[in-house]
Amino acid sequence: AIFPSMASRLIGGLSAKWAQRRRWRPRWNDMRRTFSNATKAAHRMITKGRSNKMVWNRKPSTALVVKKFDDPKVTRLSADISQWLTDQGIRVLVDCGKNAVDLENKYEVVRPTNTYTLIDLVVCLGGDGTILHANSILEDHLTALKLPHLPPVVSFSMGSLGFLTPFSAPDWESTINRIIKARCDDEAIPISLRSRLMCRLQSSGEIKCVLNDVVIGRGVSPSLCKLICEVDDQAVAVFQSDGLIVSTPSGSTAYSLSAGGTMIAPSVSCTLLTPIAPHSLSSRPVAIHHESKIRVTIPQSARSSAFLNYDGQAPMEELRIGDSLEIQEHPVALPLFTQHDFDHEWFQSLNTKLGWNTRVQQKPR
Repeated sequence: AIFPSMASRLIGGLSAKWAQRRRWRPRWNDMRRTFSNATKAAHRMITKGRSNKMVWNRKPSTALVVKKFDDPKVTRLSADISQWLTDQGIRVLVDCGKNAVDLENKYEVVRPTNTYTLIDLVVCLGGDGTILHANSILEDHLTALKLPHLPPVVSFSMGSLGFLTPFSAPDWESTINRIIKARCDDEAIPISLRSRLMCRLQSSGEIKCVLNDVVIGRGVSPSLCKLICEVDDQAVAVFQSDGLIVSTPSGSTAYSLSAGGTMIAPSVSCTLLTPIAPHSLSSRPVAIHHESKIRVTIPQSARSSAFLNYDGQAPMEELRIGDSLEIQEHPVALPLFTQHDFDHEWFQSLNTKLGWNTRVQQKPR
């Protein structure tokens, strides 16, 4: 009499566990697939002192092509590069929307729903704005796959300024060929690890990631912004100005430069606070530790709300009175291929594109 009772309980327990296992199987499959993708890193970093280089653990299998919008020359070149990559046995993905015109009918389009597409390499054609747009795509990719790193980016200069685009477009084939064939340490390609910022809006919890900067500005309001700035939970300043720029070293040569901010080499680990047209004779830009946590609040005594702009991308968002924006360094940097180690190309860009320290040489005595 005891045995049937024990048997029935045992069978019932096993049935319940089996049913539970069946209910959780889809979620487990998702987790397993994410873990599998995360562990199949196509590349590895070689760090020696301040030098960072990259080689492939395996041949890159998937490449994302991001191009400048509405430029026939860029579109033609992106089509050539996409076809060349396909001929090398590399699967090509293209950006969705207006940036993929003339390509989306031939290649797979990256959309927010493509959560399990692992990207090994990114090819950008355009200017710095194209890199900023690619960064937003890659952040979605990073979040969806829970990856510990971002794929490396090779960028070709086809814009107006190009601090983030070190490679010449006419040399695209030799450049990409050299990059995808870098399999041993002697063939390693120099990498610039560009720090990024995470920005969290306190009221909604929404998180945005920027490569250059986040701007808290007065927008269309005729009144000055009143911004309380805290660093590591310590109130450090009340800015009464047209706004405040919080930027990475990469962003120090963008809007921050126009507002009188210091130029900072990309290899320097810091965050820059630059007030915009401050109504004060003593307000100056400051560079703080890269791990510092920043909070910018619109106090109740402010005359109007402010507006947020992330990496110069539209649209702007309102930061209401009483609300705060929390900013800190992103744990994952964006790896950009470069031609030389250290900050060689950054100094070159300062000289050739901004005319930094350019002057007629003094004659000898």
